[in-house]
Amino acid sequence: MATDPLALTAEDGRVLLALARRAIAAHVRKDRSLPPADSLAERRPALAAAKGVFVTIEAHGDLRGCIGDLSGRRPLAEGVPRAAVEAAAHDLRFPPVTASELDDLVLTVTVLEPSQPIEAADPAARLAALVPGQDGVILEHGGRRSTFLPQVWRQIPDPEEFLRRLSIKLGGPPDVWRSPDARLYRYRAVCFGEEKAGE
Repeated sequence: MATDPLALTAEDGRVLLALARRAIAAHVRKDRSLPPADSLAERRPALAAAKGVFVTIEAHGDLRGCIGDLSGRRPLAEGVPRAAVEAAAHDLRFPPVTASELDDLVLTVTVLEPSQPIEAADPAARLAALVPGQDGVILEHGGRRSTFLPQVWRQIPDPEEFLRRLSIKLGGPPDVWRSPDARLYRYRAVCFGEEKAGE
């Protein structure tokens, strides 16, 4: 499985994080003065690549929002600010981020490689196919789709519990991942994160 997300550099990551932060601040402050995505992509060609991306927001060590796009239809220079605003304003688990919170936010941008189906019919083989700590996982069943990013393994290191919790996130029973009708996909990703206070 490919593990090189278009050779994104640490500097590309800093640019993506800055772009995500600027997008959130601009949305909260009702300021639309972001640079156009095409001009940013011209300056940093790697950001012109169409990739799936998620933006995760934390505040004081707690999750504050996380939304992204699995499809990878948009260039990173466009997809990152979109995901950042969605995570800040439209994650239904949380109220929208306010201007007073901006200085307390810690952002992570996760860039996804294309997903690959897990070709395993029985539950034991599905579990054996996973690489904890490295694989992001997509679960599809009944016309719905949900994912856990690779970093979720830090909270849920056991593969079976990982899939149980992903099944619940999908809105199904905990064992829906075992269903012959369920489809599992895995992907690798690279994370760019801001430093948390004290680090």
